Amino acid sequence: MDLIAAIKVYLEKCSTDSSFTETQQDSFISAYECLETALEDHAEEVAVDLDLGEIWGKIQKKRNQSKPAATETKNMKTWPEFLEMVSTQKEGMFFKDMAIGGSKYVERLKVAKDGYLKHWPNGKVPDLDPTPTEEEIAEADALKKQGNKLLQSGNAEGALEKYTEAVFKNRHNAIFFSNRSFCHHRLGENEKAVLDAEEAIELNSSYIKAYNRLGTAHKALGNAEEAIEAFEKVISLSPATSASIAHCQKQIAELRGDSQQQMPDLSNISNLLSGLGGNSGGPGGFDLGSLLKNPAMQQMAQKMMSDPNAMSQMQGMMQNPDFMSNVSNMMGGSNMADLMGQMGKQDPESFAKIQEVLSDPVRKEEIIGKVLADPDVAGLRADPEVGPLLNRLQAQDMSAMTELMAKPEVFGQLQNVIKKYI
Repeated sequence: MDLIAAIKVYLEKCSTDSSFTETQQDSFISAYECLETALEDHAEEVAVDLDLGEIWGKIQKKRNQSKPAATETKNMKTWPEFLEMVSTQKEGMFFKDMAIGGSKYVERLKVAKDGYLKHWPNGKVPDLDPTPTEEEIAEADALKKQGNKLLQSGNAEGALEKYTEAVFKNRHNAIFFSNRSFCHHRLGENEKAVLDAEEAIELNSSYIKAYNRLGTAHKALGNAEEAIEAFEKVISLSPATSASIAHCQKQIAELRGDSQQQMPDLSNISNLLSGLGGNSGGPGGFDLGSLLKNPAMQQMAQKMMSDPNAMSQMQGMMQNPDFMSNVSNMMGGSNMADLMGQMGKQDPESFAKIQEVLSDPVRKEEIIGKVLADPDVAGLRADPEVGPLLNRLQAQDMSAMTELMAKPEVFGQLQNVIKKYI
């Protein structure tokens, strides 16, 4: 009613305004008299001081406030719906070149949040970078273990999903990103493998395995310089006896096309054994412990574990009666000599499978994981002497194998378990 009354007052003023013609003034008089008649029964509802511009401004303001609210309610998207929309736009460019769940991803989410609230100010957005609770940390670790089991069974895609769930529970654990990098590599998604490895390194700059993942992914992509840099970092961070050093040196040599980095010639093993035999009080005057801890012997063992040709050469020597007689004499007829003889007699099919596994770093790591997770190995891991060696083996330190070979019963058990998975 205020608007009608304000119009009546305005028309009444116009009827006496000399700037209008006489005919127009008569029309204004007729119009305001009609409105006056309509307002006779609503006199108490009409404000005393009426200004048409002020009244009209108030009405427009109310309209502007109510109209967006109605549109927002009708077209409003939830935060998950909006996030899915921006994630798929322009072929996923919004989250391109960043590890899902990582630090750059979180920063990008904040940009998306600003855009969301600009469209829907009343929308609800969760905390985009919460500090994980103890419960969430435990849940994330449980998801990682599930992923490990899936990976050991050969299900890299399922494992990747579990590691991603773990990331969203606790994005501050470098292991989750490193494991997911491995899955991406197995699935041929090496660009994503690089991003996850880099995220793991950002979280833990001393994480050797993450640099190894990074180098492997870069090598698969043909990025030689980046791969070499990553492998060199592995070498600089690894213990002197770690098999990772020999592995990375081999990778670097391949990337540089350099064949000069050679391991000791296994054909000279007899000379090596003779030179190390001495009279140290072991069986037949042979100190087996010193031999197996000798850098040259460990280097040779690493060669054997990573090079199928070297393994073939070693097996051939173990099948040589004269060679094995010399070894047995040097070891005083020890169980170690018997074990070496058994290795030499291993059936060709099983040996070929072992060679195939050891020639593939990814497959080798997978098999080692399965073997060490096997229930038959659980008791060995509890042994104070054997447990640390198995931990080194799990970390790809193949020199630990030489020390395990000095424990024939233990090594025999491991052989039996290995056969389950190859």
